[in-house]
Amino acid sequence: MFQKIILLILLVGCTHNRPSPFKEGSGYASGEIILSSMLLINIHDGVMPPLDCVSNQKDAEVLLRVIRPRMEEIDARLDKQLHAPASRQITLNNCLNNCSCHYLDQTLRDSKIALSKDEKKEWAKILKEYKSEREVQCLSYCAVRAQSTHFRS
Repeated sequence: MFQKIILLILLVGCTHNRPSPFKEGSGYASGEIILSSMLLINIHDGVMPPLDCVSNQKDAEVLLRVIRPRMEEIDARLDKQLHAPASRQITLNNCLNNCSCHYLDQTLRDSKIALSKDEKKEWAKILKEYKSEREVQCLSYCAVRAQSTHFRS
């Protein structure tokens, strides 16, 4: 009887629908996940030299596979935000703060989302500012963060 109760508790516990552990406030912001993916892709493709914590292309490939489920969640949320004009403007304006401008630009192109004339002008201005002032900072932030995480583990 006791074994049946334990089995029932385990069964209920395993089938209970839990929320995703990766929320914006959990320490894994979308911008960090996006930057990490971009960094790993650059290492994997040989565009960037390996880091101490990602020593070769094979390591980058494994980490990309691990991070992929979270990226799928982010992609779904971004797709929803970019298709709604009100949230699209907020998302595009925030990309300078969370270092996601390059990724958003790729997403806009891949999704073929039509921007209004004013949105195109504003987006071009944001991208220019990102490339001239923030891109290097964002990538270096990601590399430093990856190195510091590596040394803690």
